[in-house]
Amino acid sequence: MKPSPYDRNIPLVFAMNALWMFLVLMPVIVPFYQDLGLDMRAIYTLQAAFGAALFVLEVPSGYAADLFGRKATLMLATLFHGLGFAIFAFAHGFPALLAGEIVLAIAVSLFSGTDVSMIYDSMAASGSTKAPIKMIGRKVFYQQLGETAGGLVGGWLVLWSLRLPVTVQAFVAWLPVLAVLAMVEPPRERMKRTAHRENLAYIRKSLFGHSALLSLVILNTVSFAT
Repeated sequence: MKPSPYDRNIPLVFAMNALWMFLVLMPVIVPFYQDLGLDMRAIYTLQAAFGAALFVLEVPSGYAADLFGRKATLMLATLFHGLGFAIFAFAHGFPALLAGEIVLAIAVSLFSGTDVSMIYDSMAASGSTKAPIKMIGRKVFYQQLGETAGGLVGGWLVLWSLRLPVTVQAFVAWLPVLAVLAMVEPPRERMKRTAHRENLAYIRKSLFGHSALLSLVILNTVSFAT
């Protein structure tokens, strides 16, 4: 069987997830905030703002992925991801950190679910007979692998300086962009770009007319914000 150009999307999604979760800043995020003069109340306010922004953007970002494509949405997500941590590197107080958190919320909302859609669409386009749930399991494995590696490296970097993990994060946060650049947009059924009112009405009905979907959005928001 001739290899499909969409086959390479799967390992690229794995690589993107590992790089996305390579968060060397996370082990020292609270001391970093405190070093900039924030107390615990301000830190919790930042996290609340991140969670609120993520909740508001979660469903509209899924609409963007259906409207503009998986690759374009993932590209935006990875660019916002890099920008958010770059803002952290130059932040000197609460306003800049708040801006960084909002940008990161945009990134997470665009990323969440779109990577899974890329896996499903790529497998369908290539005619793969593998079980999609196994690919999702591998995706989670690579996420955890990246997160573990990032935590270990971050703990090692802070031995030299509290600011060093922040600086390194500002650079490595752009690496997922490289994985997205190599992806191929899989074919799919596209939403009509001229029927925004009908599409948004459907989203509103799906979200607020079905409590199960709303519960999942809230659960996803809580898991990312904590």
